Amino acid sequence: MLATLLGAATVVLVGLAARRLSADRGGLIAAALAALYPGFWLYERALLSETLLLLAVAALVIAAYWFRDAPSPRRALALGGLCGILALIRSEQLFLVVALLIPLTLAWRDMSRRRVELLLLAGLSTALVIAPWPLYNLDRLDEPVLLSTGLGAAMAQGNCDSAYSGTLMGYFDFNCLGTNVQKAARGGSKDPYRDATLRREALDYMQDHVGRLPAVSLARQGRAWSFFRPLQTADLEAEFSKTASSVHRLATLFYWALLPGAVVGVIALRRRRIPLLPLVAPFLVTVVAVATTYGQPRLRVGAEVPLVLLAAVGIDFALRSRAGEVDDQVPG
Repeated sequence: MLATLLGAATVVLVGLAARRLSADRGGLIAAALAALYPGFWLYERALLSETLLLLAVAALVIAAYWFRDAPSPRRALALGGLCGILALIRSEQLFLVVALLIPLTLAWRDMSRRRVELLLLAGLSTALVIAPWPLYNLDRLDEPVLLSTGLGAAMAQGNCDSAYSGTLMGYFDFNCLGTNVQKAARGGSKDPYRDATLRREALDYMQDHVGRLPAVSLARQGRAWSFFRPLQTADLEAEFSKTASSVHRLATLFYWALLPGAVVGVIALRRRRIPLLPLVAPFLVTVVAVATTYGQPRLRVGAEVPLVLLAAVGIDFALRSRAGEVDDQVPG
């Protein structure tokens, strides 16, 4: 029930974000797409963190454009706080500090002392939101943990023979985790399950198979963005989340249907001179996360919100053009 409430709230926030970009009709289109798109609701039954991630990304997009409209300390604190919340939901989202927070607050073309102060405030807000979690971990873990200890396991599952070739190329293999643990134990590791140990084993494997990395990296990105073996990947995702394959295949088809509209949406926003950074940043986070681990559509969930927003803007733009309306700058 909580997951469905979060999903419903996401639909509302997506509609409000699109309204900022493309007026009322664009907001209604975006809300409808968010309600229908299986990529938004298929994680609710599995109780995965992606449901909360979608809601937080929608809020972040609104906050980012809100800050850009009128930069102020209060808005910088809100933007930084949301970046901290996103990092707590999924640790790779911490990269938003680099992909969004720094360039948006500094505004390279208009950088000043005030802009630097806003960046410091936003960064402080991010740090304050995250800080209670690593401080809590100091008393219960034997080593400092900033956000999570899952990176090593993820890298171990994505850097092994079965993930570098064959039917699972670019994806991950649970069996590789055990293989890397055994390898570390044979190498004399006293704690082969430790995150740092698994990261080291994965990096050693990457170094030993550096010639395969370009092809594997392309396969990872292809799987994450549903361009490489998309239906097989959908079936693997269904097995992983204990959901019907038909749902994941429908999500893939819906995703492909959104892409042309999203391309038109980019063109429309460029014509209106609306900055794309708040919409592009989640895509960059996904690219980095996939490059360092494995290719899984679940890792692109953060980018699903801007994808729907761009598609809604594109559809609204097409409707305006067909009706002969002037597609000028839409007020916030």
